[in-house]
Amino acid sequence: MDREGTNELTRAEAPATPASSRRPAQAVAQTLLWPMRKFFDRRFTAVQDSLAAHISAEAHDTRSHIAALTNDQHLIELREESARIDDLRRYVAAGRDANIDAATFVGEVLRDLEERLAELDEAVRARGPALPADGELEELDSQVAGFLNSAVGHRGYAAQRGLWLNWPVTLSYEEGDVQLGSVNERIVEHPYVLRATAALAPGARILDVGAAESTLALSLAGLGFDVIALDPRGYPLTHPNLRAETTTLENWDSDQRFDAVLCISTIEHLGAGGYGESRQRSGADEQALARMLELLEPGGLLVLTAPLGGEGYERERLEELLADWEVDDFTVAEQTEPAQWSVGDSGSATAGVALVTARRPS
Repeated sequence: MDREGTNELTRAEAPATPASSRRPAQAVAQTLLWPMRKFFDRRFTAVQDSLAAHISAEAHDTRSHIAALTNDQHLIELREESARIDDLRRYVAAGRDANIDAATFVGEVLRDLEERLAELDEAVRARGPALPADGELEELDSQVAGFLNSAVGHRGYAAQRGLWLNWPVTLSYEEGDVQLGSVNERIVEHPYVLRATAALAPGARILDVGAAESTLALSLAGLGFDVIALDPRGYPLTHPNLRAETTTLENWDSDQRFDAVLCISTIEHLGAGGYGESRQRSGADEQALARMLELLEPGGLLVLTAPLGGEGYERERLEELLADWEVDDFTVAEQTEPAQWSVGDSGSATAGVALVTARRPS
């Protein structure tokens, strides 16, 4: 061991020297100053530096760990937010795709519907031309003319709704033209009825048998008469002075009495099984006239019209049916031209009608 080492060792072990071998003051000083000398001893300083470095390293590691934990938590939150954003992005993309698909589907349906409508329009045009809204007469073709003639006929749309009226004058539609169709017996029947009932007092009770397809009951109601329109098909027109009875004469149970009974172009249809009747009946015309006789007041008026010749009555047969009545007038009107009717019995007319006014005997 060298000298310096020996001296250092001697100084380090100084407290072990007995205090009695030194001076008292020196011993006390050595005892008090020894810790400081030891603190500043280089061997202890190295230990202290090593310890400080260790503590510093531990603190650095702790701070790094805390920072790492904080950073990890931040990353976790960022990942969660990113996951939410990704979910939202997928939802938006799915909704966008669904809307695109829906729009595509609707578009395809609309295109298909448009094609079908075009096919339907073509099919309709192939069946016949469209009806012109405000076309010129020259544009009227045969197909449209045929449609119009059918529509206004007794089997057309109005007839199917019970609204067809048997007008005295009809029209005929033709290609590029409209002609007068026909003039039937109503052209003389209605004026004859109005003339016959003109003598009745206002408010007189009138029964119109077989009133459907005629405006006569409505006209008489408008003139102030109390009218019942009797027909199994009903009566579509209304008025405060007008009441409809939807039944046949034979099934109508009424004890009313009337000042006048009308039977206009009806007697020939009774018992034939048409116009609302359920069955054919022989002798129905005789029974009907007998019933009308019962419904009239004594002296009450019967106004009757019926076809003569052809499929209608012979005059002799009609006079037999009126045997129980007081006949005031028996007039014959003939169709002398397609659009003309005249009073007279020439025997050469294409059609004729009997116009009869009779009374119940008093």
